[in-house]
Amino acid sequence: ISDAAEAIHTITEETFSITKEIDEINKTKAEFQKYLKEKAPKQQTENKVVAKALKQEKTVADREPEHSEEEQLRG
Repeated sequence: ISDAAEAIHTITEETFSITKEIDEINKTKAEFQKYLKEKAPKQQTENKVVAKALKQEKTVADREPEHSEEEQLRG
């Protein structure tokens, strides 16, 4: 009877220990997921000033006449 009681006690302790470890793993997982959400790259808003300047440059470049290779070599 003593051996059986000792075995039940050991099993109960191990079960409690495993349950405690699982709770700790779940807590760590939740903290990790929270960290990932906080540190995930955020979508950047368009810089309107830069976008406008780029659009203007492109418009000017589109209006300029194309130069022949000979003109480009002359500079």
